[in-house]
Amino acid sequence: GEPPRTRPQRSAACPKPPSPALRMGPHQQQTIYLIGGGTRGDVQPLFSLGHRLRQEGDGYRVVLMAGEENASCARDYGFGFVELFSFKRQLQEPEMRRALQEAADDSVRVWQVFGQLVAAHVDDDITAAMQAIGKDPSAVATITTSAHAALGTALAMKFPHIVNIALSFQPMCPSKCYPPSLFDVRALPVPEACKAWPAPAQRCAQKLQQLVVDALFWLWPGAMNQAFHGLLIDVLLTSFREHNERTFARVGVELGQLTAAERRTIIRRAWANLEGSGSLTIYAFSKHLFARPPTDLPPQVTDATVGYFFPPPRGEGEADDQRLPPPELKAFLADHGSGGDKEDGREELQGAQAPASGSQQPRRRRRRCEERQLPLYVGFGSMTISDRARMVRILLGALRLSQRRAVVLRGWAELGVDCLDPVRDAALVEFAGSERGCNVLWMEEVPHEWLLPRCAASLVHGGAGTTAAALRAGRPVVVMPFGFDQGFMADRVVELGVGLRAPPMTRCTPAALAALLRRAATDRLMAARAAALGARLRAEDGPGLAAAIVREEILAHAARRECSLNACRSSSPDAAGSPDAVPGPGMRATEGGGGEAPPKQKRG
Repeated sequence: GEPPRTRPQRSAACPKPPSPALRMGPHQQQTIYLIGGGTRGDVQPLFSLGHRLRQEGDGYRVVLMAGEENASCARDYGFGFVELFSFKRQLQEPEMRRALQEAADDSVRVWQVFGQLVAAHVDDDITAAMQAIGKDPSAVATITTSAHAALGTALAMKFPHIVNIALSFQPMCPSKCYPPSLFDVRALPVPEACKAWPAPAQRCAQKLQQLVVDALFWLWPGAMNQAFHGLLIDVLLTSFREHNERTFARVGVELGQLTAAERRTIIRRAWANLEGSGSLTIYAFSKHLFARPPTDLPPQVTDATVGYFFPPPRGEGEADDQRLPPPELKAFLADHGSGGDKEDGREELQGAQAPASGSQQPRRRRRRCEERQLPLYVGFGSMTISDRARMVRILLGALRLSQRRAVVLRGWAELGVDCLDPVRDAALVEFAGSERGCNVLWMEEVPHEWLLPRCAASLVHGGAGTTAAALRAGRPVVVMPFGFDQGFMADRVVELGVGLRAPPMTRCTPAALAALLRRAATDRLMAARAAALGARLRAEDGPGLAAAIVREEILAHAARRECSLNACRSSSPDAAGSPDAVPGPGMRATEGGGGEAPPKQKRG
């Protein structure tokens, strides 16, 4: 083995440990706030991290800030809960469904829609967060996902004694070795000069543009990757401009004082974990995501890449019952020879449908029979789909053509045979069977870590969490991206040789998807690669490494604040007031307790 990776110590003006005055007493538990926003895949990893934080050292108290749909799970894990804006409720609105589906083939438009979504509720979120943290003297840290990155930074400026840590589930630091993770280079917008053309002409222009971009990537991959990383930053700054300005205005900072170049520099420094950026980013994905690991990343980024966050092992988590398979799922797998009562899906593959003693059936034929009986898993997670009937027709048509059974997660789109016309789609309804399952079992919730190893392959939307769960199961994956980071994940799956990329729903056909599913379920080389990758992912402990980094950063932040307070007292005894008077990195305090950007230097 490889030695355990630890994050190098950050330089500090005062290396001595913090005084007892800046640390909680032995009987007062410190509190960490986990702020999650976005889809389910953006919030679910926080439960794994929070569970480990409660076990770290003397144990932290954990409070989750997220949408109302996460309240019951937070209680099951023993977390406190503060309700923020519910992405699930908003994304299920018909207008938002249509907007996201229309933007699925446009990497710029999809972020503009998402920026409008979060800007509409930023005031309520920051009010709820400030009230909760302001009343909690034990608060020591906030950990925020990408959707609430600005909120976490603003809270750190409002409450300087609290350390802010960003959590990213995708590689964000610019590199010449890979394209930007949040910008699908295969879903470029229609050229501006062609938007007045008829729809068929626009599609032709978009396809021609894509061919040119692909050629440029083949000729100069490093330069193109860097260029698209810069384009992503510009897109994010533009799409979230209103959200960011309203967030920082609550703590007395006017972002209009900064130029666009200065804003881009701040983002790059934060993503690279550079000194002076005022924040730390933990990257919650595996280094094995890349077939060729990037060679131009700062060591701070490499050391902060800890691995995926998966649910705690069975028997460790408080929410253990949530991951047990429901009886109908076990019955569906048992009926089709998938060993629904087995403890380990990987072990059952050798034992399923074993021949009677003395049987002369060839091993190869027996193995193929077993694989045909293993179902597929289909799940599009938190994706809300406007044209649900089209999606269900494509899916059932592909399963029918490939002669495969499947367990289908209804998801936020609420897919099911009820989306079909019983007369027009009578053949597909008959193939699918009843809602309880014949060839297709529709499920509201499924325990990924239990089900996926018992399936031949998976069809997913490419979300970071769902794709990680499919790869960890050691099974091939077919990715049908809908936007955001999903195109990037699809390309990584193809590059690793463990899966395939399907066309987006707007351009996919049952025949094309059937061919991909058939290959994923039967390709032996792909299955071997997927099994090897799954073993490497299962050996990682992402939440454990992340919890250790968080604890180290909390102690280092307390030490830095004590040094700042000592410096203030020694230079001006009158300035040694409230601890909240010490500004955050790169900011100067205001009368309201927040901070404002440093004055710009005169040029000349």
